[in-house]
Amino acid sequence: EELIAEAKDISNDHGSYTEKSYEALQAAITEAESALEEIDTEEALEEAISNLQAAMDGLETVKEPITDVSGLQDLVEQYEESGDLSSDESIHALKLHLSALAHFEKSGDNEKVVNHLNGFKVLLDHYHAEEQISDKAYETLMEGTDTLINELE
Repeated sequence: EELIAEAKDISNDHGSYTEKSYEALQAAITEAESALEEIDTEEALEEAISNLQAAMDGLETVKEPITDVSGLQDLVEQYEESGDLSSDESIHALKLHLSALAHFEKSGDNEKVVNHLNGFKVLLDHYHAEEQISDKAYETLMEGTDTLINELE
């Protein structure tokens, strides 16, 4: 019941979550409530609770489009805080690379920015292979980098 109440408190009034993931949460709440009313086995209740927790964990935030290097820098900061970047080495290398990228971006040299964004992708590949970047952070940073490259080319 506590988990259901917690799930019901999650609002999407500001459009923070993707519609699909929020709808999945609502369906899981309904399933958990009906399981509570019709508990016939402990397994059924456990399954409903597990599904509800999975739906809560699966809420996806709507991503702000990456329009410049500072958007990537913000993502790295967020992932550092959330623990999705797990080593000081990877955090330092990514921040250093993005700092250089910001400098090239200010100078207006889009060709250099694109070249260094491709280098940033190599860094992401390396640290992901070393399991120092979570899958979620890797995918989001790669998407953002690709978006920026496409914008600049």
